[in-house]
Amino acid sequence: MTPSPATPKADCVLDTSAWVALFNDEPAAAALAAAQGEGRTVTTPIVLAEVAALEALGRLRGASLVNDVEKRSRFEPLTREDAIEGARTYARLRKTGRSKIGLADALIYATARRVGATLITLDTDLTGEAGVTVLAQDRKAR
Repeated sequence: MTPSPATPKADCVLDTSAWVALFNDEPAAAALAAAQGEGRTVTTPIVLAEVAALEALGRLRGASLVNDVEKRSRFEPLTREDAIEGARTYARLRKTGRSKIGLADALIYATARRVGATLITLDTDLTGEAGVTVLAQDRKAR
């Protein structure tokens, strides 16, 4: 997928796991700045929903973290194209044995691809996919 002319190019999309590492000052947060670079960061409604849920559950350090995500990134809505492409990616990966891939992650990835951004994540579900940077993590799997 290439960015549409109406959609400004982004440099990266931080998956929810990357935001969690940043907010909780996990070891992977140090590598995040290098992977993110100086470029523009995009967030999606799914990332905001996951951050809001984790905040409500008390799994993130700090307050108003949804607001922090919105201040640090440009919001990109989920499109029909993202929904279809994400579902296809989800199905393709599940058929090849990646049983841990979630539909939410596939939708976030589809948005990243549409806007021409690298997806930065700590989750290994999308390892090897084009445009995905997986940071090493030193924490228990969620």
